Amino acid sequence: MHSNSLVELVKEALLDEVFSSVVYSRLANLHRKEPLKSKLSKIADVERRRAKFWSEFLRRRGYKEVFVKVNELKLFLYLAAFRVIGLGLTLRVLEMSERDAVELYQKCWRTLN
Repeated sequence: MHSNSLVELVKEALLDEVFSSVVYSRLANLHRKEPLKSKLSKIADVERRRAKFWSEFLRRRGYKEVFVKVNELKLFLYLAAFRVIGLGLTLRVLEMSERDAVELYQKCWRTLN
């Protein structure tokens, strides 16, 4: 696979991680009860660190700061889902997204090897 394909995969991974970090952070802000609020905040931090990893990955390959814009409509839908179907089902939807992220990371790995 060509290196441009790898860069596109990494940009997609970066966008996914940034989006996830924002969603978890917002859910933590909406959820008032501890210890769940703290757990959601910690997950948001993990997602931010992953985003930083991918951003550094691109920087080390000569790409300047990659601007990532969160899809506000998608974010609104996740937060609306939280209010309508509750945290448990919203987290299940996010978990499905995490599975997609793992597949994306596998594609990146195969591209590198």
